[in-house]
Amino acid sequence: MKPPGHHYRLANLLGDRDGVTYETGISNRLRQPSEKVFGPAGSDATFLPTATFCRDLGLQTGALGGNLVSAGIEAVAAAARPQLLLERLGAQRLEVSQTGPINLPIWQAGSGAWVADGAAPAASAATVRSITASGKMAAARIALSRRLQLQAADLEQVVLNEISAAVADTIESGFLAANGSSNKPLGLLFTPGAGNQAYASATPSYSELADQIGTYAAADGVLERACWLMHPTTAVALLKQEIAANTGNMLAVISGTNRQPSVLGIPAYTSRHIPTGKVLLTDPSQIVTIYWGAPQLIIDRFSNGKSASGAAELILFNLCDIAVLHPAHLIIGSN
Repeated sequence: MKPPGHHYRLANLLGDRDGVTYETGISNRLRQPSEKVFGPAGSDATFLPTATFCRDLGLQTGALGGNLVSAGIEAVAAAARPQLLLERLGAQRLEVSQTGPINLPIWQAGSGAWVADGAAPAASAATVRSITASGKMAAARIALSRRLQLQAADLEQVVLNEISAAVADTIESGFLAANGSSNKPLGLLFTPGAGNQAYASATPSYSELADQIGTYAAADGVLERACWLMHPTTAVALLKQEIAANTGNMLAVISGTNRQPSVLGIPAYTSRHIPTGKVLLTDPSQIVTIYWGAPQLIIDRFSNGKSASGAAELILFNLCDIAVLHPAHLIIGSN
């Protein structure tokens, strides 16, 4: 390990790997537990730091490595596993080092009763169930030209921004809309046990959206924690649609200092990964994103003529899955 103050830089991994001891030293610390999850990695694979790794460093004194956290490690960890839309809205993120599937316990509400003075309440068996999550491999690819590689040291944050966008796009598309086939996770749109609301057209009406809120509330969903998720096109259509003709009262409005759209008083957020004609109403706090091991980076310099052109491709792997703790608090509207 190099002395304190040396910055962790992704650009160093794009150069001569044999001469990079600081970044590869951290990779080797992450390799053993991560290989139990991924399986044996190739010699060119680099395991990148995680938020958990940064947290552990932050618990130490500077002499024991705590000073390393501010030296570029957090920036790389954040790009390798960026905060997703669901996590920004309150979904829980779980990073585990164990191998194989994990079971998330769910406690379902029991029953109670009013009792007379001195009497014992009737026995009630609490119901406990679990949801199983198993890792699916998300691979994000980022192409780098010869010139960009030469400038990587000066454009470190630019490269990290591109990695963050590619990883978020790959994982978010699966977590929202994948159907569980072709090694993909089961996204929110295909959650077993979720509620449903039928729409007569691609743009829902006031009555249909109100019924969707009613279904959510009837399942003991907390309205203060609810939000809508929809395609940007659907959001724009709601901004243009009146609750009743010639009233000027629109289904969706944009207000507040942060210009946050809302539909029937509930905040609305958009993602292009949700198909048009589908609108989700959910409580993000009942959603868990799970990651296994550390992100794995492979730099491909040779396939498809890259060795001749000097181009390279970064392939970043994340083993991850999504779980909905209370499917009844997810209401899917569609036409």
